[in-house]
Amino acid sequence: MRAELVGIDINMVFQLLNTLLLFLLLRKLLFRRVSDFMRERREKIQGTLQQADEKNRQADSLKQEYAEKIRDIERESERAFRDAAERAEKRKAEILKEAKEEAEAIIRRARKEIELERKRAVAEVKEYAVEAAIDAASRLIRRNLDSGENRRMVREFIDEVGRVS
Repeated sequence: MRAELVGIDINMVFQLLNTLLLFLLLRKLLFRRVSDFMRERREKIQGTLQQADEKNRQADSLKQEYAEKIRDIERESERAFRDAAERAEKRKAEILKEAKEEAEAIIRRARKEIELERKRAVAEVKEYAVEAAIDAASRLIRRNLDSGENRRMVREFIDEVGRVS
C-alpha cells in the first residue's frame, strides 16, 4: 500500500462539512452579534470622539473669550491707572496753586504790616519831632532870642526831621 500524501478520503470530506457547518452556525449565531457589538462600539467611540472634539472647541472658545476679557481688564486697569495719575497731577497742580496764592496773600499781609509799622514809626518820629520842637521853642522863648535866630533854628530842626523820616 502505498501511502498518498495528499488524498481525499471520507474523513476529510466530513471534516470539511463539519467546518463549513460550524462556520455557518457561528456566522448565524455569533458573527452577527459580534458585528453588531463592534458596530455599536465603533459608533459609541465616534460619538465620544465627536463630543470630545466639541468640548475641545468649546474649551478653546472659552479660552479665547477669557483671554479677551483679561486683555480688556488689563486695558481698563491701565486706563484707570492713567486716569488716577492725571487726577493726582491735577490735584497736585491745584494744591501748588493754592499754596502759591496763600504765600502771596501772606506776603501781601506782611508788606501791609511793614508799611503800617513804617507809618507808625514815622508818626512816632514826627511826634517826637513835634515834642522836640516844642521843647526847643520853649527853650528859645526862655532865652529871648531874636526872631532871625528862631527861624534859623526851626529850619535846622525841620531839615533834621526831614532827613530822619
